[in-house]
Amino acid sequence: KSEQGFERAHGAMVRFEGGRGPLSRLEMREAFEAFAPVANTDLSDVREGEEAKGYVRFETPAGARLCVHHMKDRGQRLGGAKISVGILSIAEEKDYIVSCGAAHAQASTGADSHKATDTKSGHFTAGVLVSFRTKPDTPSTVDYRSLRKAISAVDKVEFLEYDGSSHSGCARMSSASGAVKVCGAFQDAQGGEGSQPSDRERNGAMVHVEEWRLLEGDEERV
Repeated sequence: KSEQGFERAHGAMVRFEGGRGPLSRLEMREAFEAFAPVANTDLSDVREGEEAKGYVRFETPAGARLCVHHMKDRGQRLGGAKISVGILSIAEEKDYIVSCGAAHAQASTGADSHKATDTKSGHFTAGVLVSFRTKPDTPSTVDYRSLRKAISAVDKVEFLEYDGSSHSGCARMSSASGAVKVCGAFQDAQGGEGSQPSDRERNGAMVHVEEWRLLEGDEERV
């Protein structure tokens, strides 16, 4: 692959360290997928008490930038402990591929070519990310599953991330219209203008959300 081709694909891989086990590969992947589509990961299950670390390649550099920006902004945690995140430089990506060995390097080269195509075709979708925060007195029964169930009842959820210790979460919807609907549902759940008691009952865990915001424009292109 040419040097120029490598540079076009650069910027989609994120390295992270921190967090505390036990954590599964799926749990870690979902924390990143909440912000933008993930192409592939280099993760291992983390045993109790151990520190997590790994690599996540997003489908586009824009998705990687969005994820890193918001994870840093909110002090992202995994397993109750903060993590540090950053996008690999061109040199760091090259070192990573070399360290993976010849077979892995060949596979990564093919994946990078695909990423360059995705980026050029505009695969990244803007206007689908909703950030939210639950009330400080939110009961422990309100968790990832109950929030995903409530939000999924409004529109299709691609990925959802929620940290009960910081009361913060993020939902990536399948469409921009779905993200707008979710913001409206949060409003209805709080007894907003025009809402009915049935709205609050239907939205379940949403009644515990006190702040929400549709991320758009420059916020998604950091």
